[in-house]
Amino acid sequence: MTMLRSINDIKGYSLKSGGEALGTVSDFNFDDHEWTIRHVVIDTGGWLTGRKVLIPPAEIKKTDWENQDLVVELNKDEVEKSPPLSADEPVSRQYEDRLYSYYGWHPYWVSGIMSGAYTTAVNPSDEEDVRSADEDESQEKPIVRSCKEVIKYRLEGIDGEIGDVEDFIADDQTWQILYLVVSTGRILPGKKVLLAKMWVDRVSWSESKIYVDLTGKKIKESPEFDRSIPVDRDYEERLFEFYGRKGYWL
Repeated sequence: MTMLRSINDIKGYSLKSGGEALGTVSDFNFDDHEWTIRHVVIDTGGWLTGRKVLIPPAEIKKTDWENQDLVVELNKDEVEKSPPLSADEPVSRQYEDRLYSYYGWHPYWVSGIMSGAYTTAVNPSDEEDVRSADEDESQEKPIVRSCKEVIKYRLEGIDGEIGDVEDFIADDQTWQILYLVVSTGRILPGKKVLLAKMWVDRVSWSESKIYVDLTGKKIKESPEFDRSIPVDRDYEERLFEFYGRKGYWL
């Protein structure tokens, strides 16, 4: 059953293969067009010091939410020989090309699968089609962003600053980010609210700010978010009704 989960809560989960721990979740990367998680970022600890390991959600074969384990079918040797990415190095499309080619994963950016769908195992006969589709894309390609970095962004409403982004809420099946968790310290200290990603008007990546087409007064009066209570459809319906917006599920 699909559930909506906090991105921050999944940090620290173990990545395991055949019962062996490969590392722990330290971050997530999402593309800034669809706002879909494209990589789970793994800290491998001491055995691959100074390197990040990226795992697409499609390669997670099982998620044990109770024991906080993500299970994959990769071994340490495969991971160790994968294209290296230093801990402070940004993720470029060139790096993704090398990584996906190494594992034989189907690239998510190929036409037709950008909206959260995932496919694995590219056949050699398909490689020319993949390259052609990639070459035909527009120049405005999505950029992969770190959740850890964007979670620190300021939120701006129609009438000024609202607060700070503290977390994201994502669908645990599609891995699409649906909500921003916002601390409204600029207008009402101590309150946390959810704002749907679809209400984001624009993002200034250079200023580290997210703009929404809502007033501070409206957000101040909105239903409070309690992270100890799961976000269910009842809460979502009340939230969208409060803002007079049509639910994304309709």
